[in-house]
Amino acid sequence: MNPPRLRDEPYVSDDTGTITPGMHEKDVYSVWGPPVAVRHLREFTYLFFKNGCEYTCGTLDVVTLQKGQVVDAIVRWPGHNYSGQSSSPASVEPHGPPPGGGNLKVRPDTT
Repeated sequence: MNPPRLRDEPYVSDDTGTITPGMHEKDVYSVWGPPVAVRHLREFTYLFFKNGCEYTCGTLDVVTLQKGQVVDAIVRWPGHNYSGQSSSPASVEPHGPPPGGGNLKVRPDTT
């Protein structure tokens, strides 16, 4: 049994390009290569691809197919692109506390 990965490992691949809504599963493979995992649930298929930031991003790149056609994608690796509207916003850089130090002030209960 392999120990869990605790940090990101660089990902390099010649399989790069843009997938589009409506593509079929085999078309996604022809652009990005084979996924590291595939899951099925009713009419949905989920394709998981490496992205080099699985730990810091919290997910692999994911392509969602419904009835065999691409309907969504979550992409973080620069070589993977999706021309549709992703359900996941782009990742953001962590930022510090808000102005004022981020201290929460609670008034005493007066009831």
